[in-house]
Amino acid sequence: MAGLELYIPAETVVEERDLVVPGDAILCDSSTIDLGVRAETVLAGRAVHIGGHIEAAGDCYLDADSHVDAELLVGRRAALGADVVAAGPLRCGGDVLRAATATVRDGVAATGTAVRRRPRPAALFAGTIFWHLLSGGTLAPPAPFVCPRGGEIGDARWRVDAPAVIGERCRLHGNIRATACRIGTDTTIFGSLTAPNGIELAPGVDIVGDVTAHDGTVRIDGDARVRGDVRCENLVVSKTAAVDGTMRATETVEVCSSTTGDPAE
Repeated sequence: MAGLELYIPAETVVEERDLVVPGDAILCDSSTIDLGVRAETVLAGRAVHIGGHIEAAGDCYLDADSHVDAELLVGRRAALGADVVAAGPLRCGGDVLRAATATVRDGVAATGTAVRRRPRPAALFAGTIFWHLLSGGTLAPPAPFVCPRGGEIGDARWRVDAPAVIGERCRLHGNIRATACRIGTDTTIFGSLTAPNGIELAPGVDIVGDVTAHDGTVRIDGDARVRGDVRCENLVVSKTAAVDGTMRATETVEVCSSTTGDPAE
């Protein structure tokens, strides 16, 4: 499961301390989501910590040693691995399969059958990751949200030791830290961006914070706006972009009609 990027599909938002994903959510081993999660299907690896509730319209699979700090609301099927702990009740519109050592502190209510037998969500998890890798590491819509192994996501900070790809028309809160970052059109981020290997901002992006890529290139396309300072090695900026703070580049600065076009006259 190494080598996966943080992938945030189009129209993902954070609202009322919930991460709201338009499709499925894949949370890799040892990741921490300090928010509730609302998605179609939620698939969590081993030792994932979710600091809120889970609301899955479809299925929910939690691998061994995962923790959920509130209730689980599941539309179809739920599977809980060994030593999973849910601090709230589990409400499921279908079948529930859970290991004997899984704990649901406020009880289970299922429309279908509830069986105390160890599920195998890890196999399903590996299969989903395998599909991701077969796709060449770039997931086409409708793509799932992917948090890589050991990632930290919350209101204050999003930190991953991997590249981050953020889709169009997203609205996120928190300072984002990744090895590199690419952001799609009309996305708003209330927080700073730090990615040493480079940052790309598409037209219509609005960053309410600083943008820093000490060892890489920052590209600011179209009418993208940075409401803070920009610091990088190389800067390529559209003449229609807006930067409210200072711009510092240790190597080169290029002003273009667009970052893919010719230099501005």
